[in-house]
Amino acid sequence: MNDKHFEVELPEAVLTGFGWQEAEVPERVREALVMELLRLDRLSETEAAGFLGLNRRELLDTMGRYHVPV
Repeated sequence: MNDKHFEVELPEAVLTGFGWQEAEVPERVREALVMELLRLDRLSETEAAGFLGLNRRELLDTMGRYHVPV
């Protein structure tokens, strides 16, 4: 699989609203997109964990933060 890279402009208010630091934006956006695909049943938990580099426990914690059902 090939990774795609994007440049996205966001108002500072968006970062402030999420409480994100600028350096963590790419990781957080990746996480949010993967969680949404998981919520839509377009990814398995195993795939989501792999894309995010998480173990099972870390994935479950992340799913909880995003209110994605197990």
